[in-house]
Amino acid sequence: MNWTNAYIEMKDNGAFVRRASWGSKYCIWLKPAVNIQLDWCRDPQLKKIVETYGHLSDNTKVIKAEDCLCLFNGISVETGFQLRREDRVAEDWMIVNI
Repeated sequence: MNWTNAYIEMKDNGAFVRRASWGSKYCIWLKPAVNIQLDWCRDPQLKKIVETYGHLSDNTKVIKAEDCLCLFNGISVETGFQLRREDRVAEDWMIVNI
């Protein structure tokens, strides 16, 4: 499967995907956009951003977090994962059953 098909699977079906050449515990998924509410913030820097630049929604300050790719490397999660050039043209993408 190529990257375009892998992305469609993540977006339309919530699939986890990885390249066949990656380790068996590796996978990526698409984290959908969400509105972050001020009262949910535990990160002081994020809280300051929402307080300063957030807009009111139902009398609650919120800021939108856009879609992003997340990578699980077998140990931890990396949000905002960036594909390498060779990942974008690879044909060995596969769906991972978790």
